Amino acid sequence: MPTMKDFERLIGAWHGEGEIPAQPPMKVSSDATIERFGDFILFRSVGHPAEMPDETSASMNWNAGSESGTSLNDGNPAGLTCSR
Repeated sequence: MPTMKDFERLIGAWHGEGEIPAQPPMKVSSDATIERFGDFILFRSVGHPAEMPDETSASMNWNAGSESGTSLNDGNPAGLTCSR
């Protein structure tokens, strides 16, 4: 089971960009921040263009006795690349 320490390397600001394979292809980008907030990890992102949704989510510290609030994305359908 992951611990809060496992997420330390993800803390910070990130930028991702890619292309959605549609007709015509849509170039997309996203700016995201991942930060600790007490027993939570907060993830916030703003997508561009406006058709990309913005997101805010919180995951609870697993050491606090909860496995809820977790989500993992198994794949990269839009072929996005991310950088810190």
